[in-house]
Amino acid sequence: LIDVVHSNLSTDTIHSQIGQVHHESVALELCPVAQRVRRNAHSRSTMVTFVRPGGYLRSQHGWKTVSAGKIAFKIRTLKLNCLLLFSSSEWPVTEKKAVLSRDRPIHPINPVDRLMGKDHFSVELREGYLVLLINTGSGINEFATDDIWRGNGRRSSWFVADGRAHQVEIQLTNGTVIVRLDGQMQNMSPKKQPRYMACNIRLMVDEMVGFRYTVLNLNGHLYIGGLSEELRTSAPPQVWSARLREDFVGCLGDLFVDGMLLDLELETTAYWAKGYAQVGESTLTSPDGACSTLQKACFPGECLRMSWVEPVCDCTNTNYAGTNCKQESHVLTFNGYQGIRVQLSLLPQQSEAESLILRFQTSQQDALLFESSSATSTAPDRFSVQILNGRIVVFYNLGAETRSGERIKYANIPKHFGN
Repeated sequence: LIDVVHSNLSTDTIHSQIGQVHHESVALELCPVAQRVRRNAHSRSTMVTFVRPGGYLRSQHGWKTVSAGKIAFKIRTLKLNCLLLFSSSEWPVTEKKAVLSRDRPIHPINPVDRLMGKDHFSVELREGYLVLLINTGSGINEFATDDIWRGNGRRSSWFVADGRAHQVEIQLTNGTVIVRLDGQMQNMSPKKQPRYMACNIRLMVDEMVGFRYTVLNLNGHLYIGGLSEELRTSAPPQVWSARLREDFVGCLGDLFVDGMLLDLELETTAYWAKGYAQVGESTLTSPDGACSTLQKACFPGECLRMSWVEPVCDCTNTNYAGTNCKQESHVLTFNGYQGIRVQLSLLPQQSEAESLILRFQTSQQDALLFESSSATSTAPDRFSVQILNGRIVVFYNLGAETRSGERIKYANIPKHFGN
């Protein structure tokens, strides 16, 4: 075998390089070789459009061991809640099986790691505002650029989900985070006792370590716009968008990690991105009034607004579900003495954000619609939805006492559905 540099080499020239072929089972044949073109991320498109949720990009050039670093990117979206970036020190189980052999010894788990969890870095949107989650080994710190519970009428200058292009810069220095959005800056320092630590854990950590970790130790894989199903279920409960399956829809690009521009066009060729992410920045065409010409796209639902590829539909008052209200919902009938029990997990799972959509039709004034409790019989955690005196009431217990939410009147006319 030789390295073919020119495609117009003659047979005599090749014979002079490899010598004479004397064996009858060896034959010499010329074939054209395509010239390999070196990819250059700076000369290719750096913007990617996520046309629908469910896919993601994964780069191997994310943060690994970081005490000081910087990530910058450009974003355009209309989605209020979605995952932008995610990186962890934990490897997926499938990759662990491929790397680690079965005959290797099993190392015991450090008690501090069991209590503190794995190192973690993520960026997501909550109600249109940037929220960062960082765990350097001392517990998860949450950095929010603004108050997310403010309503549509009082949006601040930190609101991102408005369909316009925004430049985001995130700088990490010894546990301190600086966030820049279109030039405006916020300097956020971590708390000595992170929010997501129980009191007994805090005392144990203070006695065992006596100081706060400031170095991120990640595996180098940076997930963009979404997560694999395996990582989604093992993500920390504080990452709301991962548990709620709220993936990014919109344009994202010009992604720099410590000054290096990532080749997002290359990442779109992976099978987990095909059909979900496309190269280039798509134009958002007429977001106002676009539903008047696309009403049939959501029928029998209602078109709320236009997105980059598919309109945003509301299927609330229909018997259909799915992105475009085309998936027929399964309807069950109960006689008042029946019920269904579904076991979601054999072990208890922590959760901070959940989404429940339930459609019903009944004439009863008192009934149980839904109830979920902890898999551990001794844990008081509970969440239930009931009808009391013709009103919807939500009961919940997070480990201390059972509380109820606001009682909402619903229409109990047989032709209508309540949500």
